[in-house]
Amino acid sequence: MARKKQKQKQSASHLYASSDSATIVQITPYLYLGPRTATEPRTALAAGITHVVSLGCQPVSPRSPALAYHHLGLLDIPGADLGAPAALAGEIIKKARRDPDARVLVHCVGGVSRSPAVLAAYLVRKEGLSLREALRLLVSRRPCVRPNDGFLRQLRDMEAGARGDESMEGVETLPPGVKEKRALLGVEM
Repeated sequence: MARKKQKQKQSASHLYASSDSATIVQITPYLYLGPRTATEPRTALAAGITHVVSLGCQPVSPRSPALAYHHLGLLDIPGADLGAPAALAGEIIKKARRDPDARVLVHCVGGVSRSPAVLAAYLVRKEGLSLREALRLLVSRRPCVRPNDGFLRQLRDMEAGARGDESMEGVETLPPGVKEKRALLGVEM
């Protein structure tokens, strides 16, 4: 039991360490990304999170009354439609931003594919970033980010619709290696 409490304290003290795949990372002043383990109420509250957008098959548990929870179903398979969950997440984030103190954590099981894809869609559609800029930002904060190939294809289409061009034209997949991914996106090492 003492070991479990020590582990929880240790993970809470490393909330923003971008190299640790089990942490919450800040993407913008109001947007955060992380895995399911980051939704543990003590961890989320310690990071100042006010809203949790959960992408996956099952809602988050346990919950805290101090956090607003939103569950959006999305499978992490190339054929899954990213459009509706990304649009709903965008509306949730937009509504939360009415409060200047709001901090929104977007997560999936690993914080690698679904939640980064939804955040990339938001950054392209609502913040005006190119897809390359959005992915560069996400990978610079959380190097393990790698939306599946189907999500990447849909993100390229979203960017073309929103901006009229594609910054990732011809890129069908993100490399699995961090070094190669950073080189492709122009992330400084």
